[in-house]
Amino acid sequence: MRTSPLSAAFAATLVVSAAAPSAYAASETTASDVGGFVTDGDHVHVSSTPPATASAHGWWLDPLAKHEALKAKVTIWLQTKHGQTWKTVAAGSKNVKAGGKGASSRRANARMTCENRN
Repeated sequence: MRTSPLSAAFAATLVVSAAAPSAYAASETTASDVGGFVTDGDHVHVSSTPPATASAHGWWLDPLAKHEALKAKVTIWLQTKHGQTWKTVAAGSKNVKAGGKGASSRRANARMTCENRN
């Protein structure tokens, strides 16, 4: 999940317990076996609406449609690396229903205005 907009910024998504968004395929199998959920998110990107901002989204999925009426608190952090440590520069949380990919009302967002785009 590391990209360039904020000096190798990355985003992490949490919903109740931790799971890396990049582990989607493996998590989905495990979650489906127990009727659980899957966390997911997109890569940090420059927002298409001005001003230029580094933006990342997080959401959760319900592979077996067992939790359609439930909402979960999704939290996402936008971080930048300073030397050997990561510093949070933006965070966002939202209580959402499952299925956030493509549905802005079902995902959390973290944004930070870009100082430059190099």
